[in-house]
Parts: sequence; C-alpha cells; structure tokens
Amino acid sequence: LHIVGLSLVGVLLSLDLSGKMAVNSQQNTTYIVIGLAALATAAALYFALSPKKSSSDESLPKSSSKDGGGSTITPVKSNVQGGGSSGSSTTTASTADNTSKAPAAAPPAASNKDDDEKQLHRRIEEIDRAGKALFKNKQYMEAAETFTEALDLIESKKSADKKASKEDGGQKSSLTRQIITLTNNRSAMYEKASFPDLALSDCDAVLDLDPAHVKARTRRLRILESQKRHREALVEVCALQLKYMNDNRDKLRLGLPPTGPPPVPQSKIEELVSFIQPEEIARAQEAMASNAVESRALPSSYTIIQLLKSFSGFNKWMSDAAKGGTVGKFTSQLEDLLEGVPRKSMEAFADNMATKATLLLNRGRRYAFE
Repeated sequence: LHIVGLSLVGVLLSLDLSGKMAVNSQQNTTYIVIGLAALATAAALYFALSPKKSSSDESLPKSSSKDGGGSTITPVKSNVQGGGSSGSSTTTASTADNTSKAPAAAPPAASNKDDDEKQLHRRIEEIDRAGKALFKNKQYMEAAETFTEALDLIESKKSADKKASKEDGGQKSSLTRQIITLTNNRSAMYEKASFPDLALSDCDAVLDLDPAHVKARTRRLRILESQKRHREALVEVCALQLKYMNDNRDKLRLGLPPTGPPPVPQSKIEELVSFIQPEEIARAQEAMASNAVESRALPSSYTIIQLLKSFSGFNKWMSDAAKGGTVGKFTSQLEDLLEGVPRKSMEAFADNMATKATLLLNRGRRYAFE
C-alpha cells in the first residue's frame, strides 16, 4: 500500500511539473506514460508481495487498529483456529469442555437394559392375556401352563440379573408385582382344576412376597376349610380380620362405620369355632385327666399396664383410682363381705356378688395406679 501511495504521489508531481515546464503536448504525453508505467510497476510489486504478507498476518492475533488515514479495522470472529501457542491453548480448552460434557450422555448398557425389561414386560402381558382367555374357555390347566411360561421367563431374567442386583445393593426387582399376580392367577387355575395342594403351594408363595394379599388368604381359607383343617382355616380368618381392622383403625377410633363389610362373615367364624371347640375341650379334658396341665406364669405388671393403656378410658380409670382409696381399704371391705349368703335369696346373693366385683375392680385399678 505504501508503494502504491508513493507511485500516485509521483504521478501527481509529474503532472504538476508537466503543466509548468512542458512546452508542447508531446512532452505532456511522455510524462503521463512514465507515470502510468510507474503505477503498473507498483501494482505488480504489490501482488507479488501480498501472499507473504497474508501468511504472516495469520500468525498474529486479530485486534482493532487504526491506519494512517484514521479508519478503524473491526476484528471478525472466525471458526478457523490460528497456529502457535494461542491455537494450542484454544484447542486444549475445547477438548477439556468436550471431556467434561461427555458423561452427560446415557450409557449404552443402561439403555439396552431398559429396552430388554420393556420387551420382557410386553411379552409377559401377552402371555397373561392368553392365559386369561383360556380361563374364560374353562381350560384351567392350559391356562396354568401359560402362567407358568411367564413365570419361567421372569425367573430366567432374575437369574441373569442376579449379579447386577447384588452390585446395586439388592434392590427389589420391578418384576416382583408381576410374579405375585401370575402366581395368584395360577393358584386360581389349580383350584378350579381340583388340584388343592398345588393351589395352596402357590398361595404360600404369594403370601411370602405379600403377607397382606387378600385374594391369596381367602383362597387358602377356602381350601383349608374344604380339607377340614379348621384350626389352620381359623388362622387365616384372624389374619383377614386383623387386616380389615388395621385398614379401618382411624374410622373405628372416631366411632365411624368401617369401609365395606368384614372379609369373613360372623356366621363363618362361628361355624369354624363350633368345629374347633369340641376338639379343644376333649384335649383339655385329656390333659387334666393325665395331670399334664402345665402351670403358666401370669403376665408381668408391665404387660398388664400396657394393655390397660391401649384402652381409651385409661386416664379416667387412673383418675378414679386416685380418688377411690388405698389397696388396704378395698381389701378390708372384701374380707367383711358375708361369704355365706344363701343362694335361695337370689337378690341378696346378686347384691353380694355385685359388691364383690366392684371392690375387686376398684382394688385392681388402685394396683395399676400405684
């Protein structure tokens, strides 16, 4: 650029001098030709030197500067990285950023595992629908075999994931709920097909995974009752009734009616007890006849107090006991009662027994208070 500028200045000076010193037009033409030749020479030199200048400029950092004419050069951002130490540091920083962002991507192994589980779930659902269709057609054993096929698939999956499960800290498998459902369905098929022992085995497997499973307990109760195993059936009744009471405990505390009827009707409980009671009486009589009755220790004071505290009227009982008198007072009153009141005087005998019961209750409450 400097060479071009000097050339232009030379041309202007030549023209100026030619205007003052030239005598005729032929001399002016000669000066113009000389100036144009100088301009062409300068342009050729500029193009010849421009590659070296551009290559040397690429190694320099771009910045704003002002030339002699006062014009401002604005730096332009480029995706091309320059050479030298600055380019190396930029590349290193970019690599570090990419390295830090790399873990954000989902691991391929975890994605494959999720896909396998989804595919397994879909397959199990298809088999389950096929089993239910066989049940509607009353093909009970075929339906049981279908549910067994689904359970075998789950068992194979669990065996393959056993090591992974230990590494995860033994987390509960997501397939557990399906195992419970399929095993319960197969138990129902065995019951319908008159294979009670197989049905009971599946009921036990369901209750091992979910002790509060109502359908499995109800089926177990029904099968045990049909086999005249009344004592075991009564255990299932108690379990169902306890779950029912536990589910409705908040309403029962407030005096509200529970949700829905009890799982086992009162008539069924009385029927089972009527079967068990004669057996228990006979067993107790045999034990008394053989003097094999074992003396059982009474519950501890702590156990009795905790039982009393479970009643809503415990605080009122303690308040009455504090005001009613000492244990010695009630004991002396019991000793003063007439033990020989004749039974033929029913009114006097009833009054005596009622008074004795009241004194015993008051003395027991005072014991608990003290």
